Amino acid sequence: MHRGRWVLAAALVAMLIGASIESSTHGAEASSETAVPAIASYAGEYSVSEAEAGRRLARLDAITDVLRSIREIESGRLAGWGIDHEGTFTGWVWLTGNDEPSSGASALADAHADVEIRRGAAHSLQQLLDVQGSFGNGSSVGAIGRVADTSDTTTDYSDIVTFTEVDMTANALHIGIDPALAPTTGAGPTGATGAIGGLATDNPHLIGPSVGTHVGATDAELQTAITRLTAEFAGHIPVAYEIVDGRNIVSDAMFDGGRAMSKCTSGFAARHEGTDYYGLITAGHCDGTIRMHGVSLPWVYGYASVTADAEFRRIPSGSGHELRSQFAYGDQEPLTIRVVRSKADRLDMHGRYVCHQGGVSGVSCGTVTNIHHRPTKEGACRVSSNGDSTTCHSVFVRVYGSSLEACAGDSGGPWFSSSKAYGIHKSSQRTGKCSDIGTYATFSAIDEVEEFLDAEILINKNVIIG
Repeated sequence: MHRGRWVLAAALVAMLIGASIESSTHGAEASSETAVPAIASYAGEYSVSEAEAGRRLARLDAITDVLRSIREIESGRLAGWGIDHEGTFTGWVWLTGNDEPSSGASALADAHADVEIRRGAAHSLQQLLDVQGSFGNGSSVGAIGRVADTSDTTTDYSDIVTFTEVDMTANALHIGIDPALAPTTGAGPTGATGAIGGLATDNPHLIGPSVGTHVGATDAELQTAITRLTAEFAGHIPVAYEIVDGRNIVSDAMFDGGRAMSKCTSGFAARHEGTDYYGLITAGHCDGTIRMHGVSLPWVYGYASVTADAEFRRIPSGSGHELRSQFAYGDQEPLTIRVVRSKADRLDMHGRYVCHQGGVSGVSCGTVTNIHHRPTKEGACRVSSNGDSTTCHSVFVRVYGSSLEACAGDSGGPWFSSSKAYGIHKSSQRTGKCSDIGTYATFSAIDEVEEFLDAEILINKNVIIG
């Protein structure tokens, strides 16, 4: 019996290795459809030739398949996974403890020179996600950013915490803050009016949202807050954590129009399952009247929910308009047109190099740095279309790129890689109408969007709306 199970396991590993090698070959073939503009952008981002950039991008699908197989085998010890783009191009899976990985996982990694298994992580991914999920929900840190000490006094930092996310590369919880959101009135935790966590808010830069539009906290003010909160949270968060920059996160919507819509940017063509309507998806916070090509697009369903900032707008029936499963991208007319041929799963997005198209900013690209991003800024998510603000789930996707840009009006625009749909734009870090070049952006994963809206994006399908 034992020998039989060993033979079965060996056969399974052999099948997985063969499948991943075959996937690598198919990935190389698929690269014939050049992943513009990703190749040139990737080459500049990571200081490699365009030929090397193309080779790496073509290899990503195969690496993703191998990592998924190793994660399934080592699910009990899984701490994280990712793809290193700086220096050596390597896919990796990180395990807790120092024990050797199972023979099946080792065989898979050994079969691929650009895949490795790392050991010694302090926390499992599930531990980090559990702490993230309880942060602000009655855990040892109480309401969002609230710390309870032994003297029964509390310090509430909820106003300045803008997101939490699990960093699988650092095996830690990241807590983003924006000191500029500190209240300007009322007593702070020490009893001093206009102070929060020891941060004086009489500074003209620190104007809370209840008072007006804040200018933004300086680097020095941010560092002061990071130092203070790092000490305040010590002993209250049972995993490794880091307080990070969460300044100037705003929804990228403007009401004087995007590239082709009167508000925001159109995302992907889709069919609403419940009503059988055909239409477009865009960001859920883009409420109100939206017009495209002079046609009003009625709202069917959606808002900035806890799992996806998305809404479905239908093309009016009887219009005779054509709905195409494609998207346009570029910085100058005429824009490039790309047909949607597939869609990505959020759990496979970590480490991928993706691009987005904004109606105002045009096209820019970056690397997925987190698939467990959880915005906590007031109003980022709601429980219903008319409901109160609540805490988002940790299912949003965060991207960083040195040439990444986003502007007001970009919300709802497509995130993609070649012809694969990844999601729709939610927000970015910016100081004015547009972000500084080289920044973070957040999008709703396409599988979360489809599930929330009860909709399915069109794949290789054009529709005439009769």
